[in-house]
Amino acid sequence: MQSQQQPGLANIPAHVQSLVLYACILILLVSAGAAVLYLFLPPARADAHQYHIAVALLCFALSTVSCLLLYGNVSFNAKWGDYALAVLGPASMWIFTLWAFSHIFPETLPPITYTPEGETSYRVWLTQLHGVAPLFRQGEDQSVPNLLGKLYYPGYDHTKPSDVRIDQLLTYLPDGESILIRRISGKNYSGKAEIFHRPLPTFQKTAVDSLSFTRSFGKFTAVKDVNDKIWHNALPNDDLDWYDVIIYTEHIQNADFFALDVPKFIDNTKQGAAVNFALQSSREIDEASMRAWEVKPSPVALAGEVPLLFKDTNALPEKSVAQVNNALSPFVGWLDQERKSGDEDISNFSRKLNEAVFSQFPLPDRQLTSLANRTLFPSAFAFLISDLRNSVIFTYQFH
Repeated sequence: MQSQQQPGLANIPAHVQSLVLYACILILLVSAGAAVLYLFLPPARADAHQYHIAVALLCFALSTVSCLLLYGNVSFNAKWGDYALAVLGPASMWIFTLWAFSHIFPETLPPITYTPEGETSYRVWLTQLHGVAPLFRQGEDQSVPNLLGKLYYPGYDHTKPSDVRIDQLLTYLPDGESILIRRISGKNYSGKAEIFHRPLPTFQKTAVDSLSFTRSFGKFTAVKDVNDKIWHNALPNDDLDWYDVIIYTEHIQNADFFALDVPKFIDNTKQGAAVNFALQSSREIDEASMRAWEVKPSPVALAGEVPLLFKDTNALPEKSVAQVNNALSPFVGWLDQERKSGDEDISNFSRKLNEAVFSQFPLPDRQLTSLANRTLFPSAFAFLISDLRNSVIFTYQFH
């Protein structure tokens, strides 16, 4: 009885085996030749990426040599599985060699020095700030972490309101101190909304006093211990209406900036926020120096750079703060009435306001509504920006 023939390479025609042999030789020559070109043609010698490609090609060539040696020394009556194991064994050895080599001598990526069109890196941005730049360059070990703390963390794990509008009035007093009154309003379509609150000064070690309020169903309520908290919840299914009064005790002289991390208040993947920033001062503000910069985290690490990208919004300041004053006037009027109430938090904060504001202006009524008095603050401007999705920095100088 004739035995059944085992399937194996013995059944492959001779011309096919020769074709395989020639193909292996061709692959060996091409990979070895390419490796030589990568290694010795300029400027490849100084290019780490090309160097590692050459190593990979050499390992591939050696793997092919191993297969050719096996081809000339083994019996081709073996089964397919045995032959595959014999061929893949040497090849696997060289693949492992390549893996080990790449881990012992890891490839060093060249530094990334370019930025997207229309955006600038931190160092280039500083050169465009002129008189504001020293605020960042002096004590950069403090100013840069302070800037990153203001702008970098968007609060991904928090539920944020929709249709957000941010109205802010920043008033500079004659001694360089400033008062910020801010309103953040929005809708709670999801039944819950949270906002970020942490007032930060221009200089990291300067004290900041603040008091926050919410308005629900037309009633204002002071928020306790606001300086120690970061996130605050709005009432479910109630429109978000949040107010801050912040006293910056630092003495600003020639220039200043104000940073607002818009993504902390909105879900910027869905919609932007309307940001209205009003600025008024008893000293003259240099209108030509006023700029609004859109800021966002850099998607890649730029070599030797702060991981932020800056873009000029080209927004022009308006010579009127009436729109912002109108949005804040109900709250400021209510606060003037409540400052004489028995609420301890409001009374203590009122005392700080008196020291900061009314000690510099001999106003008989001692009302916060006096902050809208254009005779006290003849220099006033406002930036009105709609659909803002990234952080923004306002920079300006004083005459």
